[in-house]
Amino acid sequence: MKIGCLGFGQVGSTFAVTLAAHGAEVCCFDPRLGERESTHPGITFASLDAALAGAELVISMVPTDVAQGLARQAAAHLGTGQIYVDLNSTAPAVKREIARIVMQRDAIFVEGAVLGLVAATGSHTRILLGGPHAAATADVLNAHGLNCEAYREAIGAASSFKMLRSIFSKGLEALLIETLLAADRAGIRDDIWAELCGTIDSQPFDRLARSWITSHAVACQRRRDEMVQVIEVVAALGLTPTMCSATRDVLERSTRAALHEAFAAPPDDISDVIGWLDRNAG
Repeated sequence: MKIGCLGFGQVGSTFAVTLAAHGAEVCCFDPRLGERESTHPGITFASLDAALAGAELVISMVPTDVAQGLARQAAAHLGTGQIYVDLNSTAPAVKREIARIVMQRDAIFVEGAVLGLVAATGSHTRILLGGPHAAATADVLNAHGLNCEAYREAIGAASSFKMLRSIFSKGLEALLIETLLAADRAGIRDDIWAELCGTIDSQPFDRLARSWITSHAVACQRRRDEMVQVIEVVAALGLTPTMCSATRDVLERSTRAALHEAFAAPPDDISDVIGWLDRNAG
């Protein structure tokens, strides 16, 4: 099977090497690299039209800002029945526009969302695929060493999953950076790191996270007042308390909506808190 890979950065190179190692004939196009000799068995570099010619599957793995433009260029070389898999980190609306561009050529569009850090987990990184042909495409890519699963048929659903997941994953990353910077300035970084790791490791995350959310119903005002002081402490260390301020704002929103007055005790389920906030806090 010939697979055309668009992009040979960290994601593209990792997946291309894996596909080739599992028997695929991989032809890559990356405008930064040009047509050059490949040091990877089973991989060649070519022009865009050559990379797409005869490819049963085409996988786009390029920077977000060029994904749509490259799809428009690629569409001119796509034919009936070719499968175009877009693994780029783009918003649902962009995925749907790329799908429209690709399907105008009677090619098949499959949405993709890469979950996790490819630098850490390589070809084992979880990939969600979307669209009517997602399941069949997942079978092919899994047979060639990737870790794909069909998610939903609606184009944009997999991207929504990835984007909303990033609220947590990137937000937690930013929280850790701000926490450790402040702790470093205060001379207690190692102690804070040990405390954070101990908190996360103390119980299953499901139980810990549920307790945070359900107790938010009765403690949002108190936690807001504490964060006001935390902001002052971080500012006194010479840092801009960006994440601290955002945390205060979320707690303030719940307090203004009188969430703490709506619940006399923490509810049993997180849906009680999230549902109430959705209806009353906006």
